[in-house]
Amino acid sequence: MFDGYQIYHNYIRPHTSLDNKTPAQACGIDVKGQDKWKTIIENASLG
Repeated sequence: MFDGYQIYHNYIRPHTSLDNKTPAQACGIDVKGQDKWKTIIENASLG
């Protein structure tokens, strides 16, 4: 469950201290698509 929260925190949840960007977006990583969870899972299965 902790891994799921970590993904949510870093890739899905915007942070006000980062101008409403996710930490991933602030580092130049952008998850595309309407359903970010689905995109993350699909990309993980490719590796």
